Amino acid sequence: MTELRENATIIHTLANRSQEGQLYEWQDIQNRRFQPRCMGARQGFESSPMTEPNSYAQSIIDCSIDMIIAVDMDRTIIEFNRAAEAIFGYEAIEVIGKKIDVLYKDPSEGLQLYNSLSATGSYRGVIANRRKNGEEFVAYLSASLLRDSDGRPVGFMGISRDITQQRAMEEAVFASEKRYHTLVENMNEFVAEIELNGKLCFINKYFSESTGYSSEDLIDSNFYSFIHPDDIERLSARCLNALDKSVRGCEFRFKRKDGSYINLLTNADPVYDYMGRLRSVIFVSFDITAMKTVQQQMITARDTAEAANAAKSEFLANMSHELRTPMNGIIGMTELLLDTPLNKEQRKYLSMLRESATSLLALLNGILDFSKIEAGKLELEEIDFDIRDAIEQAVESLSVQAQKKGILFLSHIATDVPQMIKGDPVRLKQIIVNLVGNALKFTEKGEVTVQIETYPSPRSEALAIRVSDTGPGIPKDKADKIFESFTQVDGSTTRRYGGTGLGLAITKKLVTLMQGDIHVVSEVGKGSTFALTVELKKAAQPPPPAHGVLAKLTDKRILLIDGHDLSRTIIREMSEAAGMKVVEAADSKTIIAVIEKAAEANERFDIILMDCGISDIEPADLMELIKTDPLTFETEVILMVNGQDKEAQSRCSGLKVWGSLSKPTKRSMLYDSIHLALGGFLSETSVAKTCYTKAPQTKKSSFKILLAEDNIVNQELAIGLIEKNGHSVSVACTGKEAIDALAKERFDFILMDVEMPQMNGLEATRHIRNSKSGEFNPNIPIIAMTANAFKDDKDRCLSAGMNDYISKPISIGQLMEVIERTMDNTLPQALDTAAVVLKSVVFDKVGLFNRLDNDEEFIRKICAMFRDDIAVNMAKLKNALTANNASEVEIIAHTIKGMAANLGGIRTKNEAMRMEMAARKLDLSQAHSIYPQLELETEALLAAIAQSGLT
Repeated sequence: MTELRENATIIHTLANRSQEGQLYEWQDIQNRRFQPRCMGARQGFESSPMTEPNSYAQSIIDCSIDMIIAVDMDRTIIEFNRAAEAIFGYEAIEVIGKKIDVLYKDPSEGLQLYNSLSATGSYRGVIANRRKNGEEFVAYLSASLLRDSDGRPVGFMGISRDITQQRAMEEAVFASEKRYHTLVENMNEFVAEIELNGKLCFINKYFSESTGYSSEDLIDSNFYSFIHPDDIERLSARCLNALDKSVRGCEFRFKRKDGSYINLLTNADPVYDYMGRLRSVIFVSFDITAMKTVQQQMITARDTAEAANAAKSEFLANMSHELRTPMNGIIGMTELLLDTPLNKEQRKYLSMLRESATSLLALLNGILDFSKIEAGKLELEEIDFDIRDAIEQAVESLSVQAQKKGILFLSHIATDVPQMIKGDPVRLKQIIVNLVGNALKFTEKGEVTVQIETYPSPRSEALAIRVSDTGPGIPKDKADKIFESFTQVDGSTTRRYGGTGLGLAITKKLVTLMQGDIHVVSEVGKGSTFALTVELKKAAQPPPPAHGVLAKLTDKRILLIDGHDLSRTIIREMSEAAGMKVVEAADSKTIIAVIEKAAEANERFDIILMDCGISDIEPADLMELIKTDPLTFETEVILMVNGQDKEAQSRCSGLKVWGSLSKPTKRSMLYDSIHLALGGFLSETSVAKTCYTKAPQTKKSSFKILLAEDNIVNQELAIGLIEKNGHSVSVACTGKEAIDALAKERFDFILMDVEMPQMNGLEATRHIRNSKSGEFNPNIPIIAMTANAFKDDKDRCLSAGMNDYISKPISIGQLMEVIERTMDNTLPQALDTAAVVLKSVVFDKVGLFNRLDNDEEFIRKICAMFRDDIAVNMAKLKNALTANNASEVEIIAHTIKGMAANLGGIRTKNEAMRMEMAARKLDLSQAHSIYPQLELETEALLAAIAQSGLT
């Protein structure tokens, strides 16, 4: 370091080397500015006025981030700082001493710059430059004239900065602003910017055009002055007072220039300045005036439709009441009349009348069901029920129709279907009955099958149901139409088969209510399959305990002979569900192989279930094969027959089998038949109809009933039904009369019609249940009687204080059941078990009359014949037993069995059947033990017939 003193100014000189290896000399002068002096390139210019230390220190800062370039008056570069080196790509040594034009894109532009500097002494502007590699860039230049100490011009110095990126960004911003402006101006939405004080500072062209205002009309005006007064508070609260967040879907009305209002749906977003301060709010709004108009029209239409639907529902309820009331009288009076002494012709006509009235009621119910669904008034119940019992009940009601036509009818419920399920069993059965009834109606020969299984559903117990037939099929172009109301495949169908065409329409709607779907797959001439799904729920309660008979069937070996695959599957699964072991055989070859294999293993069969339709062997030959084989000759055979299949029955006539089962076979019938064939007792089975009574009490209680009913026919009908069952009745024609009667007399029970003049049944019930009324009675049972069609009618009755509900037309059984259920506060399970006697049916009078078409004259005749013949046959049976004549015992027992069966003497028939089986097995000791019970049952049957007045 050297220290110089010049004119009293201290100068420190320091030699350093740059990163690139260039040697520089630094001087620290009085004002503390460091000035570099290139010890190589700058030699030769040290004597220049510009290189004087003070002038140099004040003009050039070599460490500046901006480019600093100096030229002399000849435009020769004499200074080129490091920033200039970095940006231009030249080293200082390469350009110092050269004309500055080497740095310009256009030298002529540089010459103009020089002239301007010479004339004015300074320049500020943008100039295009060129780097060493030829790349062009734009820089902002600030240049000025340099003078020596005498004020003479000695050169020019410029400070410039590369603004290429800045210019690109500015151009991008400009283009973006241009695009944004163009986009906003051409949007088909209302765009407005609103300052925090509510002043409009921008609107787009669409806003102006759509509202009729010019920009001058709106800009700087108060935005709130154009808003509907009713919307200002809501708009301000949602969009202008909640400024720190975006708002979506705010509605308001904006006043147009013509004074009308348009409905706008707006999205609001805050706008911030560069410092992050909230500046304004942007509204982007959509004109929803047309939508609001349509919405209002829809609301008006909905209100109109709801009013029409309410009127429709009211009309439906009134129509139901008006139609069911006379139907109640027709059917009820016919029932009463049929229970009186009539000749054969009178009974025939009355039976036809009852059948016609019942058909008319079924038609009426179908129309009302459809109307209820259409009106949205049909609601599904949700109760726990046994799915197999429900399906078997539905199938059983249709089996007679299948038997009459000689059609094989099978019902299969897969083993994975749970026993208990929650849903509406009545409507599920209605679906099955509609589909199967339809299939049976159109199928002339072949078979109809019902198959039910589960399908995966995480939310419910979902069922898949298929009903298939071998009927005429449905053309593809008609398959979708059959689910429409009042539609059948063609017009001739209605004339040939009857019906309204509502069955499938109702079925589809019920399936839809159960969250399911239905479709049909059909081929003309080959039959149809209706496939549907329904969503039910898991049962809340566990299944009831298994019947005691099932425990006695466990591990019993069954030989199942059936040539029909599905029929065999159904019986096998039913048997295995009870714990039985099943061996199957479909033809004679398999039967022989099965018997031989069982003989080798010494595994006897307990029961043989044999279908009489095996194709490759006659039933008689098959029975001979069974009865001559040492393994099976003692095994009881139960025949399975297809109802009215006359050909099969003819082939099986004369076969000595234990008994027969009709298809479709119920579980209870299968289990009971096997149990009885194995020597079980009828009292243990579930086949016999049972009733519960208190041991010492044989007569039912007699009740005093108040009947509130305004229709004379219905009065007579109800009086007849009530008095016929041993009860006394008083009549009131209005609700007011019922209240008056209740104030005067004590009654056990009230039957209250809902629709009555002066005061209807609901009002009368509320009065009776009102603690402030003089006739207050919270305990007396009140049963509603109504012909109305809706579930909410029942709810209205119960909410009014009624105990139960009975719909018209009223049947004897329905009326007595509700009376006994309501009045009997002690249910069977609450009775003293020691005082309860389980009684099977001795004489099925109802079944007898139904089978013989209510021909009382003929029934009396056969009852008298039975009375006279049974004594003779019982004497013959006793003699045959004394003589140990097994063949004679079998024949006589068979005769008694048939006589009792024809009359409906179930218990007598069962004991005679056991006697017959014992004789067939040559087990006379068992036959002797059965005789006393058979004698008792015969006497009980004769007494029951006499008590009914038929002998």
